[in-house]
Amino acid sequence: MKLATWNVNSVRLRQDLVLDWLAREQPDVLMMQEIKCEAHLFPTAAFEQAGYGCAVVGQKSYNGVATLVRGDFTVTAEQLPGFTDPAARYVEVQTQGLVLGNLYLPNGNSGAEQGYATKLEFLAALTARAQAFLQQDTDFVLAGDYNICPTAEDCAPGALGPDDALVRPQSRAAWRRL
Repeated sequence: MKLATWNVNSVRLRQDLVLDWLAREQPDVLMMQEIKCEAHLFPTAAFEQAGYGCAVVGQKSYNGVATLVRGDFTVTAEQLPGFTDPAARYVEVQTQGLVLGNLYLPNGNSGAEQGYATKLEFLAALTARAQAFLQQDTDFVLAGDYNICPTAEDCAPGALGPDDALVRPQSRAAWRRL
């Protein structure tokens, strides 16, 4: 199975780029984040014409995730279980015996300390989801935009200050727990 993930930063603006890429690369699954549109405005027909079914959790102007799948699939969650924030940040599908969680983890730099707390809450819920899959002996992939630089090598030297949510010790520790 060929899986891909892409923070598309507005699917409607980049629809032609995505379609060209799909035709060239032909993945079985494409998980997109930051689609920046409500589900009813998502270009479903264009992607279906290209041979992909769409699982979309959208939101006006920002956030949003969509998973495109060639072949049969079932949507198993439209929100990360255990995470109560209403932002459109997670969609989960099952296909070919595999559960695929598509995620757009909060950046954590906006909203002051509450924004950062939301990031850590998402990570805790994601870790609980992974643990549940492991306990059930379920094959799964959790992919997308994690908004974390797990090590210093994951970002350019000096690009992020030590207080940036992507590199804070708590973010990195939560990544390691996951």
